[in-house]
Amino acid sequence: YTEQKFLGHSSADYLYLSVLREQNRYEKIDIFINEWGKSAPDDNVFKWCKAMLQNNMEEAKKIETFIRTQSGGTPWDPQHADPEFEIIKIVSKIP
Repeated sequence: YTEQKFLGHSSADYLYLSVLREQNRYEKIDIFINEWGKSAPDDNVFKWCKAMLQNNMEEAKKIETFIRTQSGGTPWDPQHADPEFEIIKIVSKIP
């Protein structure tokens, strides 16, 4: 992940935000979260990342059930999926 190459939001953004938190770069986190929230306020991955950053594990656990990790649908009605989410969940639990 780099700040210069933006391909859209995904659960991998949680890793970026976690690094920023470790570096105490809270202003950068706020800007990133606010921009993501404006572009996709109903995105469950966004909601999960935000809950995780706020250490609201109960809310994050609820949201996890709504995140698709496998693609599906049809060419005229595709269903968005975040295949990396399962590994990001595991990594997020490493202290």
